[in-house]
Amino acid sequence: MDGPVDPTLDSKDEPPRNPPLSKAVKAGAYFGLTVGWLAGLVYVLAAFPSIRFEQQSAADGILTAAPISGAVVGAGIGFFLRNSERFARINAPNWITFKEVRWGWRTGGIVGLFLAQSYIASNSPLGFYTGSIALVFELIAPACAALGGGIGLLLRIKRDDAGPPKHS
Repeated sequence: MDGPVDPTLDSKDEPPRNPPLSKAVKAGAYFGLTVGWLAGLVYVLAAFPSIRFEQQSAADGILTAAPISGAVVGAGIGFFLRNSERFARINAPNWITFKEVRWGWRTGGIVGLFLAQSYIASNSPLGFYTGSIALVFELIAPACAALGGGIGLLLRIKRDDAGPPKHS
């Protein structure tokens, strides 16, 4: 074990817990996931111009592996730079810590998953989808998550800029 173990116990019967992951590792993983997703999507759309939701094993493999690889690389970079002051400045912007943005992001992502599943179900003529499932999920779910996060950010900005209520 390379990390320190917390010697305090939560209760009498629970073993000691390891400290949570560093904020830098989480931020690196999120950033790497986003960059990997975008890079994989741009590459597939450029390299396979005829993809149009048809199933292509090479394109599906790239779409599946790119975000995972990006998250692993990003988490590794975050781990090695966890004590760096430069990385701390770009670690997590303030808007990502707002409850409204996190709520919108998560809710939008879940709605996106349901919309993608609905698209696949409605376009399955024989009970199974013959197109690129990875492309459907990688286009719809992140778009809905970004839309939800944007709505949450707008709600936060509107709430913060609003003046105090007037008493009549």
